[in-house]
Amino acid sequence: MTATRVRDALVCLAEAPYDSLAILIGTRPPDTGEIKASASGDWAYRKTRHAFLYESRDTWGGWYARPCHEVTWEELDAAVAGDPRVDEVRAWSESLTAVDAWRDRMRPHRLTPLPGDWHPHYHEEDETRPGWAARLHAWEQTIALLRDAAARTPDEPEQLDMLAYLEEMTP
Repeated sequence: MTATRVRDALVCLAEAPYDSLAILIGTRPPDTGEIKASASGDWAYRKTRHAFLYESRDTWGGWYARPCHEVTWEELDAAVAGDPRVDEVRAWSESLTAVDAWRDRMRPHRLTPLPGDWHPHYHEEDETRPGWAARLHAWEQTIALLRDAAARTPDEPEQLDMLAYLEEMTP
C-alpha cells in the first residue's frame, strides 16, 4: 500500500463524490459490472465490490474508461479508523427514517465542487428539506474527517501537490 494512493483517494472522496458519506460509513452498493465511471470536480471515480477507483479528470480517458488508481475498502476504512466523527455520521445516517432518506445522504449542493453552477432551486430544496441543519453538519464532518485522514498519511514528495490542492479547496 502506498500512502500516495490512499491519500489521493481520501482527497477525491473529500472533494468530489456525491455519495462520499455513504462510502465512508460502509454503505457501498454492490458492483453491477457496469464499466461507466462518475465524475465531479477534478475527479473521476467508480465503486466496485472490492475497491474505490479514482483518477484526475486531466488524465482520465472518459466515461467508459476505468479510473486507473485503486484503493480497497479495507484500506479506506483503516485510514479513517478511530475517528469518532465516523460513528457520529453513521449514527445520523441510521437515524434517517424517510422513504427518500437517500436524498439526505447525498452531498448538499453548496458543498459540491462548483456550487455556483447549480440553479438556486437546488440550494433552496436542500435548505427547506426537514433535517437540513443535521444533514449539513454530517456532511461537513464527513469532508473534514476525510481531509484530516489525508493529512495524516505519511508525506512523500509526489503527495505535496495533493496537499496544496486540499489547502486551495478549503473555504
